[in-house]
Amino acid sequence: MEHTRRLLGLDGVSPRSGRTRLKAIDGEAFVIEDDNLLERGRAMHNNGND
Repeated sequence: MEHTRRLLGLDGVSPRSGRTRLKAIDGEAFVIEDDNLLERGRAMHNNGND
């Protein structure tokens, strides 16, 4: 199961930290603040419904 989580990139998701860690195929690491993702998603959703 752990191998599958890593293949799907789920090993970097931590709901307690508020961050999502991702790693590109070339090995470059990214950290995404989940709060920013939620706000962008809400803004995109609201713009589509106006």
